[in-house]
Amino acid sequence: GLLLVRSPLRGPRVGGSNDGLHSVFEASRSLNTDPPESPNADLGSDGPLRPVRRERSVSPTTSGVSGVEAFDRITRFRVFCWSLVGAFVGFFFGVLLDVPGGVGVVVILATTVMGFMAPPLFMKGVGRAAGGLYAPSGRSTPPKPEYSLAESYAARGHYDEAIAAFEQALAEDSADPTPYLRIARIKRDRLGDDAGAAAWFKRALSESDMSAGVTSLTLKEVVELYEVRMGQPARATPLLARVAEESAGTPDGKWARETLERIKSQMAKESDEA
Repeated sequence: GLLLVRSPLRGPRVGGSNDGLHSVFEASRSLNTDPPESPNADLGSDGPLRPVRRERSVSPTTSGVSGVEAFDRITRFRVFCWSLVGAFVGFFFGVLLDVPGGVGVVVILATTVMGFMAPPLFMKGVGRAAGGLYAPSGRSTPPKPEYSLAESYAARGHYDEAIAAFEQALAEDSADPTPYLRIARIKRDRLGDDAGAAAWFKRALSESDMSAGVTSLTLKEVVELYEVRMGQPARATPLLARVAEESAGTPDGKWARETLERIKSQMAKESDEA
């Protein structure tokens, strides 16, 4: 009974005699009394002696893995013990009921095998059911990419290193629009390279997988860059014409058509004045 009920798995032992001293110090502190002298006391202060507390480091990887393995071994050991108990009980009732010995042996072996195989099979079935519930397609939600290194470079003013880090990210996933847009905005807002920024904005529109909202915002940034910052609105007309044609009947298509007409009208007016 003790083998089946008492678990040999215990918590980690707190090592070292200093931990005992720490418990004494904590008890004396709770009673508002001066703690006893300790070789670990802080002798550099003028007030009452205080113990130097030392944190015990525990490896998170090894402790977690060893705990799981120990629990698995304990579970299998208990299953084996219960199988033995079942074997003796079955043998006892088999003798009372005059069951043939071969049938008893088969029942004992089947009980033992099922005792070892049933828990893993059950947990595997539960895992498959959970996977079918939360990921019916068999694929989990892809993690959102992070660009902490590139962003840290940009925050510290190392713009060339930030651009290089974003370009490295594009080599791994060229469909993500974030690196294109971050490079374009760094060149426009931090380096004053409007032509380079426009090139990266256009690459983002043509090479990445953008949502409708991001596409609309990027398109407006490109037009604003050509028309206001660079003073070359004519360079935005091919892009506006393509968007007006491809997105006809949508808000983006309507905006592109109206902006294109406005730019052409302004260019014609400037040509007549010249």
